Amino acid sequence: MTKFLLNFFFPLHCLACGSEGHLACPSCRKKIPPTENPDDLIRAKIFAISDYRDPLVQALVRVLKYQGWKIASLEIAELILESTINNPNSFLSSLLTQKISPPSAKILLVPVPLSPWRRFRRGYNQAELIAKNLVQLKPDLFELRTDLVKKIRHTKSQVEIQERHKRLKNLTGAFELVEINKQNLKDRTILLLDDVTTTGTTFQELKKLFHHTQVKEVICLAFAHG
Repeated sequence: MTKFLLNFFFPLHCLACGSEGHLACPSCRKKIPPTENPDDLIRAKIFAISDYRDPLVQALVRVLKYQGWKIASLEIAELILESTINNPNSFLSSLLTQKISPPSAKILLVPVPLSPWRRFRRGYNQAELIAKNLVQLKPDLFELRTDLVKKIRHTKSQVEIQERHKRLKNLTGAFELVEINKQNLKDRTILLLDDVTTTGTTFQELKKLFHHTQVKEVICLAFAHG
């Protein structure tokens, strides 16, 4: 309904072709090539569904992250589902559904947190907006958990750091598991979610927090890699 009303009063136009109705129209969505996830990230169960170098992918991320177009989070969520859960041939679809334990339990969807300073400055967490839309689109599959991890130290943007060892140092100790909220995680599947991943360093740091929580699996998913 929100998207319908926004489109009625402020018509959306495809960021790629300019056609009316979507930020990413059905035709242009089909043209987004799947990304080839690096082997080291696959082994760490870190995945992305698209390549940030694709003009439409980059435009969606930028308008959400830097221009305040929150509606883009819904279209990104739709694209994520089209490439994973709604695609029977998707490796990620089978991976996620097989890891649910017990079968009736939902996947715990955990968006990568921002530092309080960055969230205040931006006004929202783009990963959290995407996660909320995923839950609304698939309420029987996902449970949103924004209370499990927090970022306790403001860090320089990973995009600005090229050397891997500096990326690791930049995020060391930046995240914390909220102890009081980690109950009932035994045998549950965690899906960490972010808009963009490059080397997977952020995901790796967050995964460490769950090492002693008895969760069944921690899988990481980003909309784009680049």
